[in-house]
Amino acid sequence: EHAGYQFNYLSYFIILISIYISKVCKSRLVLVIILTTIIACNLWLFFYDRDPARIFPYRQTSVHYSDLQRNDQELRSKISFIKQNYLPHDTILFSSSPFWSQYMYHLPEYAVYSIDGLFSADRRYSSLIRSARYWVRREFYTGSSRFLIPPNIEKIVILESEACGWKIHAGILRNAHDKNVCIVEIPVRPGQEYIFHYRKMILHE
Repeated sequence: EHAGYQFNYLSYFIILISIYISKVCKSRLVLVIILTTIIACNLWLFFYDRDPARIFPYRQTSVHYSDLQRNDQELRSKISFIKQNYLPHDTILFSSSPFWSQYMYHLPEYAVYSIDGLFSADRRYSSLIRSARYWVRREFYTGSSRFLIPPNIEKIVILESEACGWKIHAGILRNAHDKNVCIVEIPVRPGQEYIFHYRKMILHE
């Protein structure tokens, strides 16, 4: 679950637990020991690096400090790589919904799309598409799982590292500065039509 949603209900939960402990524990010493233990355990869990070698699958919405650092590192690497290697007038970017806003904000010159059917198996959102350029956002549903390449576009770049293991027609894997940060580049031509499904993108002949 997304960290922001967790924070909403955990805040109330922590307050209720604190009130309960303060009423149950009559001894101030016992109360201090309990609270200190809870705080110490939470801090240890937050700062513990479960993957120092960065070999486990990336968790986009984790609340652990190491994953938050990895999140920032991946975003910086990919944003810098896009600016240095792709032109806004012939490239469109595909991102998952959790990071679509960040890419849209930091890469305003580029057309940034979030196609839920490509990143999520939930059929309710299989045809939902979000797009943005110069911070102007659109959200709409398509009648089918198809994407038509706009005029002047020569490349699609899928920004999620997990896409490097997907079935994508003519996809080229590229490392974005960091060897563990992968993106997928797809050479395209205007007017081509791609069919997208969960973790799959195929050229419609």
